[in-house]
Amino acid sequence: MAKPTECKYCEKEATIHLTQIVDNKIHKVDICEDCALAKKMTDPSNFTLANLLDNLEDSNDEIVADMARCESCGLSTADFKSLGRFGCAVCYESFKDLLGLMLREMQKSTTHQGKVPLVSAQRVASRNQIQLWEDNLQNAINAERYEDAAQWRDKIMQLKNDLKSKV
Repeated sequence: MAKPTECKYCEKEATIHLTQIVDNKIHKVDICEDCALAKKMTDPSNFTLANLLDNLEDSNDEIVADMARCESCGLSTADFKSLGRFGCAVCYESFKDLLGLMLREMQKSTTHQGKVPLVSAQRVASRNQIQLWEDNLQNAINAERYEDAAQWRDKIMQLKNDLKSKV
């Protein structure tokens, strides 16, 4: 069995685990509930992970300000870290590398892999089937098998009509 992680500030077992990615470097902080209360980390308006990391003795050398900025609103990565949110929709594109790193660290994947409503799953399966049949149609046309192409065309039209009637 793995040894419990110790708090950064005392020797108690850490129950709060925070992670921040800065300049492609992962910074983790493990802290117990008592220290979290003492440092007012339980109040979301008073606490940001960036503030905690800035206060750590050994983290100041590791954290280097990134000069990337959003082309639209001018938000920098340092601004994002201190605010905890983006300034505009363009920020998502400007900081996509940083977001990708953060999401990969926080979750198993950067794509949704959870449950999907049955209707949506059926719609996706139908669209995939249409794509496959359109590829078959194009191959039949390229090979000058026009009877086969007509059958693929009819199947595609039928499936598309079925999808429209369900909406």
